[in-house]
Amino acid sequence: MKALAHAYSLQLLRFSGNRSGALMVGVCAAVLTLTGCSRGVVGSDIAANGDWTRKVELHGPPPDKTGGMLPIPKLEESFVIPKAPWTVTKTTTDQGDVITCKRALSLGESLKRDVVCKAKTESGYVEAMDNECSVKQTAPGEYTYREVLHWSGPKPKQMIELDAVAHLKALLPASIATDASVRRVAESVTREFGLLLLGPPDPLITTIFTQVMMNPELAMHRISDRLVDGIDRALKTEYGNKLTDVQRRTVVEKLLKAAMDSTTQKANIDPTKAPNSKDAGVGVALTFSVKLPGKIISTNGNIDRSSNEVYWGLYPEAASFGQDIVLTATCRAK
Repeated sequence: MKALAHAYSLQLLRFSGNRSGALMVGVCAAVLTLTGCSRGVVGSDIAANGDWTRKVELHGPPPDKTGGMLPIPKLEESFVIPKAPWTVTKTTTDQGDVITCKRALSLGESLKRDVVCKAKTESGYVEAMDNECSVKQTAPGEYTYREVLHWSGPKPKQMIELDAVAHLKALLPASIATDASVRRVAESVTREFGLLLLGPPDPLITTIFTQVMMNPELAMHRISDRLVDGIDRALKTEYGNKLTDVQRRTVVEKLLKAAMDSTTQKANIDPTKAPNSKDAGVGVALTFSVKLPGKIISTNGNIDRSSNEVYWGLYPEAASFGQDIVLTATCRAK
């Protein structure tokens, strides 16, 4: 089952045999209860005059797949369904339920809460992530799409282990490595790794399990490449010129090497056991895209050149690390 593969890949990436690895990724194992076979596909299509259309397509499992030993949430338990003035249609096939919501908007109009994801808690399903989206003219002939994702649900349990913090502290000069400062760096690094796994623009969790099993060297390069700037930035923000460039690079290299060395350790996984259901989690996959009417001049997403679209993949929990997720793309209209 895909959900179990996702959850177990998180366990694998906890690097349980390594303290600095636990520092970076222990948080992620607690964040997700990946029960979801639901997903949301959210598209915005901007016309040459800046008017735009919005389409929110919500996919859920077939009704007969929502029970059993590892219950899968119904579509309505994963999302809040938009209502009027949206045009809403529902279809059911043997692949599951699909709810399609459409709406036309003018340049400068904003949308709020058309994408609302729920989290499973001990007391039931609660709203956890919501959004706000707009298309504005930001310069003559330029349109900017901006989507903000905000975590409004229970804060997932953080797992920054004390011994991992101590390990990081040992890598830093004693004159600057106070307990409080090291803790702040640890929190920044766990957020960086959480975003690496959960997106945007593309969540590594969707591929890393297979890569760790079949091509661990490639997995190590991908993780290292995408983490190095974040760790360096966390150290620079906290310590500034108290760390030289050489000292900072040395700390980054040691942290990454420790984590990478333990990537190939065998995970202690029992496939008969479900992931912990006590932690708040959503676990639905989200894809956002915007089709633009001209040359893309800036974006923090991936570009599909064949259709002139920008797209992002993520899981809602990406917004739970203390900062909103912002998706943005600007084009120069033809």
